[in-house]
Amino acid sequence: MSIVVCCNLPDGMIIGADSAVTVTGVVTDETGKQQQGVVKVYERARKIFHVGGLPVGVAAFGAFTFGGRTVGSYLEEFELERLDALERLDAIASNGEFQGEYQKESIRRLCEAIWEFMEKRYREEFRQEIERQKGRPYDDVPPEERPAVVLLVAGYGWRRPLGEAWLIRVPFPREADPIIPVRAAGSFGANWFGVAAPVTRFIKGYDHYLREELRRILRAKVPEKSDEIWPDIESLFNRLEYAIPYEAMPLQEGIAHVRYLTGLAISFARFVAGPPVCGGEVQVAIITARRGFSWITSELG
Repeated sequence: MSIVVCCNLPDGMIIGADSAVTVTGVVTDETGKQQQGVVKVYERARKIFHVGGLPVGVAAFGAFTFGGRTVGSYLEEFELERLDALERLDAIASNGEFQGEYQKESIRRLCEAIWEFMEKRYREEFRQEIERQKGRPYDDVPPEERPAVVLLVAGYGWRRPLGEAWLIRVPFPREADPIIPVRAAGSFGANWFGVAAPVTRFIKGYDHYLREELRRILRAKVPEKSDEIWPDIESLFNRLEYAIPYEAMPLQEGIAHVRYLTGLAISFARFVAGPPVCGGEVQVAIITARRGFSWITSELG
């Protein structure tokens, strides 16, 4: 598991992530009994990446390895395979003569290119393992039953003053909408993924599980009035959320905000029962329209 936080502000975008990677496999206990479990937790994994020199950051969560390699190594391979295209984008960005061509390149189109590459590699490298685990052909396994590799892509299109964010769901085919908009340009706020419950409780004031359970109980106990009662409960939930004026938040405060929310999820995983599957150092990077991608906090280089 992971925690990934993205904050979109007028002056820039901030991405935060933990650095723990959980390795699962067959574990043998002292009696010789074997069962699936946590084999190892590494705490110095990079989960935020800069792609192709563009004003774009990518954060990975969900399954961090497949085919015996990390998601980061596949993203580096993507850069190598698409180097000509990415260099063309950089050249166009510095040469006004080609501005019209580069304006056609958007964050959405970059997401399409990443999804096409990652989905192909996922299918090539992970097909046999999934078929072995599920006992049926790869194409007969619904995407939601395959280990999910999810990428947050945040940044700026050419000469776009405001940032945007998207999610790429790699195991999902094109017809299942694998690319989802998260934050449109000019939509300021924060989003969080992975070990989301502690952050949701802090900002929203409740756990999504509570909301779902209340809805279920209402429908079971008072089905004839549940639809009438639910708007009042929905209104209460909405009033619980903290008001955070993201549209006026300075970039430095946004960095502190992302670092705090990421650390909150790490502390949650540290103290609750179970393996610390979200942990390690907090990684933070910022992206701005003119200065591009830069690290704020990373001991990983």
